[in-house]
Amino acid sequence: MVLATPALFDGGWRPGWIDRGWRGVRLTLIGACVDRWRPISGWSLERGMQGPKPARRLVPAGSVYFFRLEGADGSAGALADAWLEAVSDKPEDQRDGFGLALWGIWS
Repeated sequence: MVLATPALFDGGWRPGWIDRGWRGVRLTLIGACVDRWRPISGWSLERGMQGPKPARRLVPAGSVYFFRLEGADGSAGALADAWLEAVSDKPEDQRDGFGLALWGIWS
């Protein structure tokens, strides 16, 4: 998995969904090539919550994760259907486009 856009994970550089699986596919993390985190912050304009947003740590675009597929046949097909789907842990971050992933096969 290669990150096409920066991602936000609850566990820092490690995706929180690894233990639960992704799209019904069980994955085992084998390795990761991740550069230093990048900060992100902003300013909230939401009524009653106006002010600076807390800084968060982004996993940079271009980070590469190596997984082993576990389980049933057709697993690679499920990942192929997830091309450019957001893999960040929180749904709000996914909707904002953080963590768009490119999936591939290596040997």
